[in-house]
Amino acid sequence: MPSYRIGTTSYIYPDDIIPNIYRLKDRVDDVELLLFESDDDANIHSTKDIVELKRLSREFDLTYTPHLPLDLQFGGASKSIRDESVNIAASIIDILSEIDPYCYILHLNITEDDKRDIPVWQKRSGDSIKSMLSRTKCESNSIALENLNYPFEFLEDIIAEYDLSICIDIGHLIIAGNDVEEHLNRYIDSTRVIHLHGVDKERDHVSIRHIDKRLLMGISEILKEKKYGGVLT
Repeated sequence: MPSYRIGTTSYIYPDDIIPNIYRLKDRVDDVELLLFESDDDANIHSTKDIVELKRLSREFDLTYTPHLPLDLQFGGASKSIRDESVNIAASIIDILSEIDPYCYILHLNITEDDKRDIPVWQKRSGDSIKSMLSRTKCESNSIALENLNYPFEFLEDIIAEYDLSICIDIGHLIIAGNDVEEHLNRYIDSTRVIHLHGVDKERDHVSIRHIDKRLLMGISEILKEKKYGGVLT
């Protein structure tokens, strides 16, 4: 048996989150709750949903890894947009605290304008994270920053300063042409969640049958050797 928990996302079936969890509860150890927040597409849970998520967690030994909305702008140039992003994240964390999530996954998005002054973007992002943490009860290491389409080194100082965790997305590493095994070995000790999905040409989030078998075996060996104890989604 692996030392880590096997997870999947909350939208495997064409239905809402709760019906998906009913169908997944006997098949996985963790469900990543994909959360949306916009004027016409919000799926933040009602009190009734929270009660049911909590019950399913207890009965089936399920954990949850909520993925905060993809469009948050913690490091954006506009203070009002940064504040709004923090408000959304803090509100979601407050609502979901009842289900005691294993980890929250956060994207620190970056624009081409932001890339002209990385230290400023890092300062704004860090300040937003500090503000979010001050308004919630979650431990800082329950916030995991995910690698995106820019060098992960941009996040290292932020992770260290605020004692955050890491979410390693294998597909994103493959698309970026990064050395997956090197990245895993370097960051796995601070990693709470790993996203494992294939890449078909430039399209990611497809079956792992699209991952080179030697690479897949290498990943498996690293997880075993490092006694990885987080979630593999």
